[in-house]
Amino acid sequence: MLNMKLVQNWIPFAFCAFLVYQYVTGAVIPGNWQYFSIWLTMCFFFVGIVTHSMQKQILALQWQIQQLQHPEEK
Repeated sequence: MLNMKLVQNWIPFAFCAFLVYQYVTGAVIPGNWQYFSIWLTMCFFFVGIVTHSMQKQILALQWQIQQLQHPEEK
């Protein structure tokens, strides 16, 4: 389970690196920049999903810690 979470966090980085590698090596034709930029936008979307998921987990853990420290408050 932990290994899958670790891999999931690095997938957006690997995808971005792959796209940049294609652009730098010339695999992307300069006239097709709009298609490249669409895929690059997806990279930011993927990073946003992972970051949002991690933030939700952090908030849930903070709430649980607060409930354990102060069980009388609700």
